[in-house]
Amino acid sequence: MPKQILKGISIPSISGIDELVSGDFGKLLISYYLVKKKLHVIVAKSEGFDLLVNDTRGLLFEKDKLIGISVKTRQKRSLCLDLEIASDKLKRAAKIWKFIPYFCYVTPREVIIFPADLAKDNRVKTVANLVSSARLKTIKDNRIIYFQWGIKERISGRKSAWLFEI
Repeated sequence: MPKQILKGISIPSISGIDELVSGDFGKLLISYYLVKKKLHVIVAKSEGFDLLVNDTRGLLFEKDKLIGISVKTRQKRSLCLDLEIASDKLKRAAKIWKFIPYFCYVTPREVIIFPADLAKDNRVKTVANLVSSARLKTIKDNRIIYFQWGIKERISGRKSAWLFEI
């Protein structure tokens, strides 16, 4: 499948891709990716989760099931996540909203979306009991969604506009 290009997002005064990966940007990036795949997405401002998603065709998630995603954004060197508290919040929200809980890990240049139950799997845990993005990528599980993204170029003449490649 050819790479898709997200045209022109305005971001106030950033100096590089690491600064670009903020919480709001991560949510917008994931929303854009899922909408381009023709999924229904709601950006939620609720404790425990950030996005509600419905995949009516069953392309990425279970068909017609409500998915709640907690998006975690990290800078370049943050390769592991402590999801203990976030897991509890996501589970509580999942009970209330009746969705299947997922986490999304956004770093500069890559995204991993995975079911919350994998955060407890010993295959992805480090000695310090953190979830490792490198270990997540090695697991063969069709529920894990992985893609790369990056800044393609700065749009000339516009101070804060960038082209992104997914």
